[in-house]
Amino acid sequence: MLAVLIRMTPAPDGEKAPSAVLVEEVVWAAAEPQDRLEHLTVIDDMAGRFGIMAFVSAGDKQRATVQARGLIDRAVMRAGALRGWSVVECSAMDLPRVSLDPPFGDLAMGAFPLD
Repeated sequence: MLAVLIRMTPAPDGEKAPSAVLVEEVVWAAAEPQDRLEHLTVIDDMAGRFGIMAFVSAGDKQRATVQARGLIDRAVMRAGALRGWSVVECSAMDLPRVSLDPPFGDLAMGAFPLD
């Protein structure tokens, strides 16, 4: 699973920006099996913009970016709430992996009591 950062700017006509919850619902509704979307987080970036982190199942960063961009483009085309919005960034990212080696692995497995 790879993370893809997507940043969107509002339509130039200045309509009120939809809520982050609505954007998340719109993207999930537009998702198709080939997008291989696993998880999605949407935040209000700044000044009515949105930051979206999409986690997709893909073999490499290039494929992950293509999958996420296709999904977002489809969501913008299908949803009136996103009509006129533009994608200004769509790029897969390397995220650090959490170690499961002790002591963190032991904590994750419940080896230490939480008194």
